[in-house]
Amino acid sequence: MPGDGGVPGRLGRIAGKLSAARATPPSWTAFGAREHRFELRAPLSEDVVAEFEARHDVALPPEYRIFLTELGDGGAGPGYGLRPLADSCGPSCRPGHLAQASPYLPGPRYLDDWEQRYEEPPGPDRTFLRGTLRIADHGCSLFTQLVVTGPARGRLFNLDDEGPVGPYVVEDADFLAWYERWLDETVAGYDTGWFGERLPLDELALLAALAADPSPERRARAGTSLLMLSVVSDAAWAALARAVATDSDAGVRAELLDALIGQGRDPRPAHPGAAGDEVARYARSSAPVDLRALALLRRLTLDDLLPELANHDPERRRRAAYLLAWDSSEIRRRQPPRGLLDGVVRRLLDAPDPLLRSHGVAVVRWFGLTHLHSVLHDLRGREQDFGFCTISGGAWPSRHVRQRTGTTIRGRRHRRSEAVAVAPSSLPITSSGVGTGKRVHGVAAWSVRITHVISELTRTYLDAVDRALPGYVRGLYLVGSAVLDAWQPGVSDVDTVILTSRPAGTNDCAALADVHAGMPDSPHFDGVYLDPASARAWPDDQRVVPHAVNGTFTADRPCGELTPVLWLTLHRYGVPVRGPAIADLGVRVDPEAVRRYNLDNLRTYWQSSAATIRPALTGVAADETVDAGLVSWYALGPARLHHTLAHGDVISKAAAGLYLATLFPGYADLAHRAIRWRTGAPERFTAADLSAALDSVDQVADDAWRRFGTGLSTSR
Repeated sequence: MPGDGGVPGRLGRIAGKLSAARATPPSWTAFGAREHRFELRAPLSEDVVAEFEARHDVALPPEYRIFLTELGDGGAGPGYGLRPLADSCGPSCRPGHLAQASPYLPGPRYLDDWEQRYEEPPGPDRTFLRGTLRIADHGCSLFTQLVVTGPARGRLFNLDDEGPVGPYVVEDADFLAWYERWLDETVAGYDTGWFGERLPLDELALLAALAADPSPERRARAGTSLLMLSVVSDAAWAALARAVATDSDAGVRAELLDALIGQGRDPRPAHPGAAGDEVARYARSSAPVDLRALALLRRLTLDDLLPELANHDPERRRRAAYLLAWDSSEIRRRQPPRGLLDGVVRRLLDAPDPLLRSHGVAVVRWFGLTHLHSVLHDLRGREQDFGFCTISGGAWPSRHVRQRTGTTIRGRRHRRSEAVAVAPSSLPITSSGVGTGKRVHGVAAWSVRITHVISELTRTYLDAVDRALPGYVRGLYLVGSAVLDAWQPGVSDVDTVILTSRPAGTNDCAALADVHAGMPDSPHFDGVYLDPASARAWPDDQRVVPHAVNGTFTADRPCGELTPVLWLTLHRYGVPVRGPAIADLGVRVDPEAVRRYNLDNLRTYWQSSAATIRPALTGVAADETVDAGLVSWYALGPARLHHTLAHGDVISKAAAGLYLATLFPGYADLAHRAIRWRTGAPERFTAADLSAALDSVDQVADDAWRRFGTGLSTSR
């Protein structure tokens, strides 16, 4: 930067701003701040950096290199902090990985099938994201990469490496500019959740870009960037509403309308849905029809797709097939004529283009076209380029060839979590036909992008509830298994906290019951409803409130989900889908209530239920196969509560397994096997394993009471 003293001046300024952020209380509410605490690790020596460069046959970008040697090797930074240099290449970093040129360039985000187009084919020797270092993690599968080789050397890009949200080269000129902007925005109170997505402009410049930038993608980004400012002015709200009505690009209109509705700012509040209908009409009047805009508006129909699926342009056919396969919730809801859909799918499966064929396979799965499974089996026998795996008698593209999917949920993206999977009472002691404990719907068998499934489900719910009760749901926040990094397809539910605009009356409850009855059977969409008064109290007494558990809605029973741990999870890890930022909700977490709840739960639920299971093992041979889910339940669940008592935080069941192995090494093998099973690996568990898991419940609970139960009764 001219006049800033060059690189030394920039380093000095960054060091000063880092100290200021550390001393500024509002900065500590920024995403990831409590992980890195605004502290950098010690700098690296010149010899260490030079050895890394020689080993990888690469020269690091100078701005990043001097940061490592002068300021620090990882620590404070965007997301959960900067990775150390030694961890930035990752375990799959092969020789020559960094010396190969990265193909990604500044401009619009790379979307949809970017991986198939720009990355090497899957295989044991694959080099993924060549020429780049992974320097920051933002939760879920969101990352920031630094380009060390290629035309964009020195620049950074964000991506969701398991979805269509592909690389976006951020506008900062180099690493130091990117890092300094993060400090500036953190101190200013901006939303820094997937840092770099916001344009590095002030409000006036953003308003100018929204009004006149020649790039539709940049106009849309300018609009969403306005919503990430610490304060959104009346002028900004007005400009966004104007763009929804007048922008020349239907996609810009749709994206900004979606963002406004996510903030509770429907441009036509007196007529819910009217603004979306207007944008949809405009999208259909475009040439060609703007399919992406219609999909974002949840108004895409099969009739919209048919002309594009038959178009002579292969890119337009691919785009239409992708949307039919991966963004078709509204089409599925409308239940198109089966004969018409069958014809479309058969043509996709017969297409010479492997991408069209893979999308056709996905359509079979999403639309439940079980009568076409024989066609898939025939296709599997002919394919040379990609494999299939069986799922419940059908077929599904394997991870190596599937179209990787993912949808960004409105608001910040946080790391996900694990929640209670299945009630023990529903699990048999012994298995019948599945003695290995291999789950049909585990991650290994069901290669569906988790964030896509969750986002589709929340979209379906919000569309349904907004139609049934316009204006009733003012906030929706993901908790539980969707936020702590261990959600498992086929096992976990989607858990939410839902804020309403009024107490639920009789008609409201009837409408909510209909909404939940119309939701998909799997995964269950569960939620706790809080009216304005309850949302100020944050009750943890399991009182009667409207709620849905295991997909069933009730309004006249105590809600067992209302616990101190729910509010701890919401406060620390909740993901806003609609409504204010979590920091603005005033969630109250009482550490003493958390302590009492976890200790009581270990006694009254875990130890009590384990005691009821033990008699069922009488007479069962030690080597007899038992249900893997039951063993995993008891081996991993109590350790989560122990960790919360010890550290005041909530962790996933997988993390709890590692914690148990450290806490009581005698259970390490059992814990690691339970973790492997939860990730979809085949594991056989015996009656002896279940007995050990039940013993671990008592060990964990008794240890927790000894260490953290001071002043409380220890009776069972």
